[in-house]
Amino acid sequence: PKILTCGIWQPVYLQYNSNVQPLLLKVRREQNTIVAAVKMYAAQSVKTSVQLTSVAGNVKLLHECTLQPGEQWITFPVPQPDVQLWNPWNMGQQTIYDYTVSVPGEHEVVKCTTGFRDAMLFRERDSVGASFGFRINGRDVFARGANVIPPHLFLPGVPDAEYEKLVQRAREANCTMLRVWGGGVYLPDIFYTLCDRYGIMVWQDFMFACSMIPGNDAFLNSVSLEASQQVERLSVHPSVVLWCGNNESDEGWHNWGWQKQFGYSAADSAEIWNNYERVFHRLLPAIVDSLGNEVAYVSSSPLYGWGREKSMKEGDSHYWGVWWGLEPFEKYREKVPRFMSEYGFQSMPDISAWKNIVHDPSLTSPHLRHHQKHPRGFETIDTMLQQYFFRPGNFSDYAYLSQLQQAFGMKMAIDAHRSGYPYCRGSLFWQWNDCWPVVSWSAMDNRYRRKLFYFEAKRLFEPFYCSTSETGSGLITGLHYDGGVPLSINLRTYFVSTIKPSPPALLDERDILLKGDTTVPAAIRFPASQLGFLNKRETIIVSEAYDKISQKVIGRNFLLRCRPNELMLDTATISVFGFSPGMIILSSDVFAYGVYLYDEKGEMEFSDNGFHLLPGEQKEIMYTGGKSSMIKVKCLNNLVLKAEPGR
Repeated sequence: PKILTCGIWQPVYLQYNSNVQPLLLKVRREQNTIVAAVKMYAAQSVKTSVQLTSVAGNVKLLHECTLQPGEQWITFPVPQPDVQLWNPWNMGQQTIYDYTVSVPGEHEVVKCTTGFRDAMLFRERDSVGASFGFRINGRDVFARGANVIPPHLFLPGVPDAEYEKLVQRAREANCTMLRVWGGGVYLPDIFYTLCDRYGIMVWQDFMFACSMIPGNDAFLNSVSLEASQQVERLSVHPSVVLWCGNNESDEGWHNWGWQKQFGYSAADSAEIWNNYERVFHRLLPAIVDSLGNEVAYVSSSPLYGWGREKSMKEGDSHYWGVWWGLEPFEKYREKVPRFMSEYGFQSMPDISAWKNIVHDPSLTSPHLRHHQKHPRGFETIDTMLQQYFFRPGNFSDYAYLSQLQQAFGMKMAIDAHRSGYPYCRGSLFWQWNDCWPVVSWSAMDNRYRRKLFYFEAKRLFEPFYCSTSETGSGLITGLHYDGGVPLSINLRTYFVSTIKPSPPALLDERDILLKGDTTVPAAIRFPASQLGFLNKRETIIVSEAYDKISQKVIGRNFLLRCRPNELMLDTATISVFGFSPGMIILSSDVFAYGVYLYDEKGEMEFSDNGFHLLPGEQKEIMYTGGKSSMIKVKCLNNLVLKAEPGR
């Protein structure tokens, strides 16, 4: 909704400066040497000393210096051997060091909590275009995660615990990167501290999005001051690995017809673009270069719009052909870029999200429809439901199917991105969270209730990933593993019938020993000549990895050879057993598509949801917020009976 900001919303304080006072401390790593930088204030020219201490780093240092009147930076080396590096959570430890600096005889103490890592964005020309990927401490990474928006309409009321849930849920979903989107706000220190702690890399936009900017001196001075303060503030966080000038402003200027829409003359256009270049090509990169602790900068995300061929061949891409362009989900398999930094599809939140928000919520309620801000939002959801599932008349079923559809479509995208590694080196979907009760692209609603897509992303973002695709030559099962510990696995491809009886039938298997950063595009091949006996509407292809050490299934993926509404799904009898307080066990007599656990009040949370259940499998689910007797179950098998004729 349109809510205008008004007044001061950050803490206000008076700062008293004594004769000599430390104001800010930054400790960084430069060519394997630790360097401290202290911003000092002096009332007059004076010789003094600063004391730096760190218990964890076993450091206690007294540095003498001469200060001039006013604020200034002093730097000095810190003797600290055996420094341990900070890593994303899937690559190693998140080592953090605490430092304090003070002036002997003065009371003021300044603290700095930081970590050390080498972060590189590499963009190398190749035969196709140019790569776009991150290298942390010398190791290439596949960035998997999402775009973060402000967590509330009224930000001063957001407690630290809410930011912790925001980041913790990302770690639980196996995300390794969050992008702070340029259309929101610079988030508070606690967010970045939590990303440091949980090992989540941060792509940080400057707060410019989808527009051009003025070029007068007052505006440029304001931008320079704000950018310097933010880069200075956030550069102590090892999680911050990229600064980006803006969101989609370059693409908008070149692709969205603003010049014609607003009647700009050639002189107007030249002036506007010159103002753009002054800020995003000169001012901001200079600030990041001087204050950003050796973090890379890019001018805009993306440089090439999703309708241009270059968007798939170089740089990062925002692919909105699916959704804005009403293209089918299968387009995700074709449109695989070097790094996907935005893509998404909408769904309804759980129906309990409307409690105390919308009176008598329904699909025709004008109050509920006010919570859909996309001009063709419901129309787009309905169009895809008719193509891939069906459009139910029941409000609860509609919410469920919209989430199931979102998970289905986004899975197709993530499968393409992960299978495309190392050509594609990242997948950041739009969007992670919501700021109010709304129909949107998010994985969680505004109260952090997880949609079915959240759990699908969690499964697809595991360090070990396997999938089977169908080509003209047959089935190909590939894998990608970016964990740090070697794995000994049994990789198998099998099929299961959607009609009773439906025991799994093995097609092929391989024993494989995996090291970290391993990609095997074709670990298993099954020829097309032997697929004739499998009815596409009555069989599901499953790829699965079994860890021989832990004796657990560590990865599983499902391939549908037709659309969900073309499947011949038998009626499923799903049994729910209350195994112990906080745990249930589910089983089904047939393959069950999209098993959805819920309670009428929407108060319970489950460790997994929206999953497919194999016949005879016993699946353990942890739950909180209620009793096992309150749990209800839906699945697509039993819902299709309500579908309209000719679905």
